[in-house]
Amino acid sequence: MRAFFVVGSLVLSTVAAAPANDVQKRDLQTIQGAFVSISVASSNLDTAIRALTPDPNSASALGPAMMGLEGALAQARTDVAPTSPIGISDGIALQNAADTLTKSVKIMVMSAMLQRQTLDQINMTPMLLQSFMNQNMLSAALGQVVLSKLPAEGLQSAMAAFAGAGGSVGMGIVSLANPPLAMPPGMGPPMGGAPPAAMPATGVPQTGSPQTGSPGNSSQSGQRGSPQMSSPQTGSQPASGSQGQAGSAASSVSVSQALEGNVVALS
Repeated sequence: MRAFFVVGSLVLSTVAAAPANDVQKRDLQTIQGAFVSISVASSNLDTAIRALTPDPNSASALGPAMMGLEGALAQARTDVAPTSPIGISDGIALQNAADTLTKSVKIMVMSAMLQRQTLDQINMTPMLLQSFMNQNMLSAALGQVVLSKLPAEGLQSAMAAFAGAGGSVGMGIVSLANPPLAMPPGMGPPMGGAPPAAMPATGVPQTGSPQTGSPGNSSQSGQRGSPQMSSPQTGSQPASGSQGQAGSAASSVSVSQALEGNVVALS
């Protein structure tokens, strides 16, 4: 009789443990599925951003892609909220899905930053900026729910993953809310205007020295004999001015080129 009770207890424990394991496995799959759906939606938005051109019709897929990502974030929170806490082994298995999510968000935000000029041309920067703000709020809400389901041992890695994704979206918000980083090459007008400023500087000694030397001598002798006449006195000031103008033009060109090089390196 005693043996019967022992066997019965073991059977009941096994039967009770099986559903619990099934529930944990199902909850893990639910969280993983939520992460995968966000990654896919983020990749779709990245594709839509990369496809943008100055043609406004190229933005036809951008709106649905933004709504798709926001919807995936909201649905993920709804799906994950009723799940039970998962174990440490499940938390390790979840890390791969979290890393994929973080990487897809970073790539999407970087594509948006690189397409800033095109976004401005087709007037889509404000809409994408608003979507980034919505994504930031939805990601924060999802992160709180997911972290409540993880064991203490897996919190650090999960927090790092969500911080990476949230940091990328925050970087996108800052980038789109401020003037584009490609503005320094917009200093191209000074670069284009530098040669005309240097042209009069180089032409002053040629045109000015015959005028100052012609009253004393003939025009031809003034042109050929200007090194022996008073041209160093009358021409020294224009020469120094021309050197200053040429130097300033050269300095402006070098700064513009340097800034342009930095922007290209960052991109």
